[in-house]
Amino acid sequence: MNDKSVVSLRLPSDLKHQWALHCRSKGQSPSEALRSVIRHLLKSLDDGHEFDVVRQEPDETRVRVEIRMTASEREAVDRIAARAGTSVNKWMTDLVRAYITHKPQLGMHELQVVGESNNQLRAIGRNLNQIALVLNRGDQAGDLSATVAKLVNEINQHTERVHFVIRSNLERWRITWR
Repeated sequence: MNDKSVVSLRLPSDLKHQWALHCRSKGQSPSEALRSVIRHLLKSLDDGHEFDVVRQEPDETRVRVEIRMTASEREAVDRIAARAGTSVNKWMTDLVRAYITHKPQLGMHELQVVGESNNQLRAIGRNLNQIALVLNRGDQAGDLSATVAKLVNEINQHTERVHFVIRSNLERWRITWR
Protein backbone atom coordinates (compact mmCIF):
# COMPACT_ATOMS: atom_id res chain seq x y z
CA MET A 1 0.00 0.00 0.00
CA ASN A 2 1.35 3.43 -0.97
CA ASP A 3 0.83 5.95 1.84
CA LYS A 4 2.35 8.88 -0.06
CA SER A 5 0.57 11.94 -1.41
CA VAL A 6 1.59 14.30 -4.14
CA VAL A 7 2.23 17.96 -3.42
CA SER A 8 2.33 20.24 -6.43
CA LEU A 9 4.24 23.50 -6.29
CA ARG A 10 4.51 26.29 -8.85
CA LEU A 11 7.81 28.17 -8.88
CA PRO A 12 9.13 31.00 -11.01
CA SER A 13 11.53 29.55 -13.58
CA ASP A 14 14.60 31.24 -12.07
CA LEU A 15 13.79 29.85 -8.60
CA LYS A 16 13.17 26.38 -10.04
CA HIS A 17 16.54 26.55 -11.79
CA GLN A 18 18.29 27.61 -8.55
CA TRP A 19 16.53 24.79 -6.67
CA ALA A 20 17.63 22.22 -9.25
CA LEU A 21 21.26 23.44 -9.06
CA HIS A 22 21.16 23.29 -5.25
CA CYS A 23 19.73 19.76 -5.25
CA ARG A 24 22.29 18.59 -7.80
CA SER A 25 25.12 20.04 -5.68
CA LYS A 26 23.80 18.07 -2.66
CA GLY A 27 23.34 14.87 -4.67
CA GLN A 28 19.60 14.79 -4.04
CA SER A 29 16.57 14.82 -6.25
CA PRO A 30 14.34 17.89 -5.86
CA SER A 31 11.70 15.71 -4.20
CA GLU A 32 14.17 14.26 -1.67
CA ALA A 33 15.52 17.70 -0.85
CA LEU A 34 12.03 19.16 -0.41
CA ARG A 35 11.07 16.29 1.93
CA SER A 36 14.19 17.07 3.99
CA VAL A 37 13.30 20.76 4.14
CA ILE A 38 9.73 19.98 5.22
CA ARG A 39 10.92 17.55 7.92
CA HIS A 40 13.40 20.14 9.19
CA LEU A 41 10.79 22.92 9.28
CA LEU A 42 8.21 20.77 11.03
CA LYS A 43 10.75 19.58 13.58
CA SER A 44 11.91 23.12 14.31
CA LEU A 45 8.36 24.43 14.62
CA ASP A 46 6.99 21.63 16.76
CA ASP A 47 9.50 20.89 19.48
CA GLY A 48 6.72 20.03 21.92
CA HIS A 49 7.08 23.27 23.90
CA GLU A 50 4.51 25.99 24.06
CA PHE A 51 5.17 29.33 25.67
CA ASP A 52 2.63 31.36 27.56
CA VAL A 53 2.96 35.08 28.07
CA VAL A 54 1.99 36.05 31.61
CA ARG A 55 1.08 39.72 31.85
CA GLN A 56 -0.15 39.86 35.45
CA GLU A 57 3.35 39.53 36.92
CA PRO A 58 5.90 41.13 34.60
CA ASP A 59 9.42 39.75 34.82
CA GLU A 60 11.64 42.74 35.57
CA THR A 61 14.85 40.68 35.81
CA ARG A 62 17.34 40.96 33.01
CA VAL A 63 19.97 38.44 32.00
CA ARG A 64 22.90 39.39 29.83
CA VAL A 65 23.46 37.29 26.72
CA GLU A 66 26.50 37.68 24.52
CA ILE A 67 26.57 36.58 20.92
CA ARG A 68 29.39 36.68 18.45
CA MET A 69 28.84 37.62 14.85
CA THR A 70 30.91 38.71 11.94
CA ALA A 71 31.58 42.39 11.39
CA SER A 72 29.31 42.40 8.33
CA GLU A 73 26.50 40.74 10.28
CA ARG A 74 26.84 43.36 13.01
CA GLU A 75 26.82 46.14 10.43
CA ALA A 76 23.63 44.71 8.92
CA VAL A 77 21.97 44.48 12.35
CA ASP A 78 23.05 48.06 13.14
CA ARG A 79 21.42 49.29 9.93
CA ILE A 80 18.22 47.31 10.50
CA ALA A 81 17.88 48.56 14.08
CA ALA A 82 18.53 52.17 13.00
CA ARG A 83 15.89 51.86 10.27
CA ALA A 84 13.45 50.53 12.89
CA GLY A 85 14.30 53.48 15.14
CA THR A 86 15.56 51.35 18.01
CA SER A 87 18.77 50.05 19.58
CA VAL A 88 20.43 46.83 18.47
CA ASN A 89 19.73 45.32 21.89
CA LYS A 90 16.01 46.18 21.74
CA TRP A 91 15.75 44.95 18.15
CA MET A 92 17.33 41.60 19.05
CA THR A 93 15.13 41.26 22.12
CA ASP A 94 12.06 41.94 19.98
CA LEU A 95 13.29 39.35 17.49
CA VAL A 96 13.51 36.71 20.23
CA ARG A 97 10.11 37.69 21.67
CA ALA A 98 8.48 37.52 18.24
CA TYR A 99 9.94 34.05 17.71
CA ILE A 100 8.87 32.77 21.13
CA THR A 101 5.37 34.25 21.20
CA HIS A 102 4.58 34.26 17.46
CA LYS A 103 3.20 37.76 18.01
CA PRO A 104 4.36 41.05 16.52
CA GLN A 105 6.62 43.29 18.58
CA LEU A 106 5.72 46.85 17.70
CA GLY A 107 8.34 49.57 17.53
CA MET A 108 7.79 53.23 18.37
CA HIS A 109 6.60 54.11 14.86
CA GLU A 110 4.07 51.27 14.85
CA LEU A 111 2.87 52.17 18.36
CA GLN A 112 2.32 55.79 17.25
CA VAL A 113 0.31 54.63 14.22
CA VAL A 114 -1.82 52.27 16.32
CA GLY A 115 -2.36 55.04 18.91
CA GLU A 116 -3.48 57.42 16.16
CA SER A 117 -5.70 54.62 14.89
CA ASN A 118 -7.40 54.33 18.28
CA ASN A 119 -8.06 58.09 18.28
CA GLN A 120 -9.70 57.78 14.86
CA LEU A 121 -11.86 54.92 16.10
CA ARG A 122 -13.00 57.04 19.05
CA ALA A 123 -14.00 59.83 16.64
CA ILE A 124 -15.91 57.34 14.48
CA GLY A 125 -17.65 56.03 17.59
CA ARG A 126 -18.74 59.55 18.54
CA ASN A 127 -20.13 60.10 15.03
CA LEU A 128 -22.04 56.81 15.16
CA ASN A 129 -23.45 57.79 18.54
CA GLN A 130 -24.70 61.09 17.08
CA ILE A 131 -26.36 59.22 14.20
CA ALA A 132 -28.02 56.85 16.67
CA LEU A 133 -29.35 59.84 18.66
CA VAL A 134 -30.83 61.39 15.51
CA LEU A 135 -32.47 58.10 14.53
CA ASN A 136 -33.82 57.53 18.05
CA ARG A 137 -35.38 61.03 18.07
CA GLY A 138 -37.00 60.38 14.73
CA ASP A 139 -35.37 63.54 13.38
CA GLN A 140 -34.36 62.79 9.80
CA ALA A 141 -33.31 66.40 9.06
CA GLY A 142 -29.62 65.61 8.63
CA ASP A 143 -28.10 63.91 5.63
CA LEU A 144 -27.44 60.57 7.31
CA SER A 145 -26.46 58.71 4.15
CA ALA A 146 -23.57 61.11 3.49
CA THR A 147 -22.45 60.86 7.11
CA VAL A 148 -22.59 57.07 7.04
CA ALA A 149 -20.68 56.98 3.71
CA LYS A 150 -18.01 59.20 5.25
CA LEU A 151 -17.75 56.91 8.29
CA VAL A 152 -17.48 53.80 6.10
CA ASN A 153 -14.65 55.48 4.18
CA GLU A 154 -12.86 56.40 7.44
CA ILE A 155 -13.26 52.84 8.75
CA ASN A 156 -11.84 51.38 5.52
CA GLN A 157 -8.85 53.73 5.63
CA HIS A 158 -8.33 52.91 9.28
CA THR A 159 -8.39 49.15 8.79
CA GLU A 160 -5.94 49.45 5.88
CA ARG A 161 -3.50 51.43 8.06
CA VAL A 162 -3.74 49.01 10.98
CA HIS A 163 -3.34 46.06 8.61
CA PHE A 164 -0.22 47.70 7.15
CA VAL A 165 1.29 48.28 10.61
CA ILE A 166 0.69 44.71 11.73
CA ARG A 167 1.86 43.24 8.41
CA SER A 168 5.02 45.36 8.33
CA ASN A 169 5.76 44.39 11.91
CA LEU A 170 5.46 40.70 11.12
CA GLU A 171 7.42 41.03 7.89
CA ARG A 172 10.25 42.77 9.74
CA TRP A 173 11.47 39.34 10.79
CA ARG A 174 11.16 37.67 7.41
CA ILE A 175 14.48 36.69 5.83
CA THR A 176 14.83 36.83 2.09
CA TRP A 177 17.53 34.93 0.24
CA ARG A 178 19.26 36.29 -2.80
